[in-house]
Amino acid sequence: MFLDIVRRNMKKKEIKTNAMRLLDEHNASYTHYSFDPKGKEAKTGVGVAEIIKKNPKQIFKTILTTDLKGNYFVAVLMSEDSIDFKKLAKNFGVKSLTMSPLKDLTKVTGYIKGGCSPFCMKKVFPTIVDKKCLDVEKIIVSAGKVGNQIEIEPKILVDLIDAKIYDIAK
Repeated sequence: MFLDIVRRNMKKKEIKTNAMRLLDEHNASYTHYSFDPKGKEAKTGVGVAEIIKKNPKQIFKTILTTDLKGNYFVAVLMSEDSIDFKKLAKNFGVKSLTMSPLKDLTKVTGYIKGGCSPFCMKKVFPTIVDKKCLDVEKIIVSAGKVGNQIEIEPKILVDLIDAKIYDIAK
């Protein structure tokens, strides 16, 4: 009898990431998706869209870039797009930008590859969200843990991280 009560009370606890806590703190509406990240499909934005049954145009990735002078900048763009580094640098007002080395990602942001959220990095970095975010009602970004995504209105993302919207995709 006691064991049955314990089992009933041991329901799987829903994960709460720092990004989700921030959204909760601001009473921002979002939907959380959790999936097994080990499958081949989970390695691409299109695959993630298939897993969570969403439009691939809603899936956005978060990219850490650097000017190689110790300054970091964040780009958020549709997962299947590539960054136009010239446009990105121009919009940030710097001479040039490049991808930050993967070995620096965790040290700089607190996140690992595949789980980098635009929310709640170790520091607030200048951020640009690609203008294609305006083509969909809601975008889906990493919740800050591999295999976890959050769906939100682009305006919520932009407002909470003080981002700008520009055309930064090739």
